[in-house]
Amino acid sequence: QIYTPLKATASEDRPAIVLLHGYFGTHTNWQVFSQALADRVETNVYVPDLRNHGQSAWGLPMTYDDFSADLGRYLEENHLDRAFVVGHSVGGSIAMHGCLHLDMSIAQVISGIFLVDIGPKAMLNIPQVDLYLECCRLVREYRPKSLEDADAFLIQFIDVTYIREHILQACKWSENDQAFLPGFDIEKAKDYYMGMIDFPMTRRTYNTYKGRAHFFMGDDSPLVSSLTEEDIQPFMANFTISVLEGGH
Repeated sequence: QIYTPLKATASEDRPAIVLLHGYFGTHTNWQVFSQALADRVETNVYVPDLRNHGQSAWGLPMTYDDFSADLGRYLEENHLDRAFVVGHSVGGSIAMHGCLHLDMSIAQVISGIFLVDIGPKAMLNIPQVDLYLECCRLVREYRPKSLEDADAFLIQFIDVTYIREHILQACKWSENDQAFLPGFDIEKAKDYYMGMIDFPMTRRTYNTYKGRAHFFMGDDSPLVSSLTEEDIQPFMANFTISVLEGGH
């Protein structure tokens, strides 16, 4: 999905913006924000689906090398020779991985990265993920005709509202199935989950990223609660941090 400014022509002097959603998400996670951002900054905003998510191909392997190579191809195919990349959670890890990788030239194209609730270290393993994925599988079998129907079905298994809301956010209408179904490859997401909470660059030789890097952290988020400036400094030559109220 590409959003262009509605009341102005996209400035050729400004880099485009690429928004990367997180694990279990799709490009629609950004849909309310994307058009407003394009209008505010007066540049084009690109919002792809990650592999095994949304409208991208499913049934594929998922490593950070795979994701970063996909990002490089996406930038090339859209003729983006300068771009800011905004990534939430795993989307942010993909942006960092691509900029640090010795064998990729993405860092030459990416003018800056904005990381939302993620940092260059392994994430905590969230115990609810197994329950989350199992409930997504059950929703797929149930084939609800509305999100209200899906919520009524899920409440049998999960009485925590925010977890149900997160599952419902991942559900998209399928014309083929005439039902709301999870918008990602559940089996692949489960198979590769442990690799996604890792940050393999901590064990590799890497290029320090010299572009601008800004970290947005939720003050109530368990994923960044232990992240420090000392964790970031080896990887980012020019970084800033903002701590915002909220969770992940």
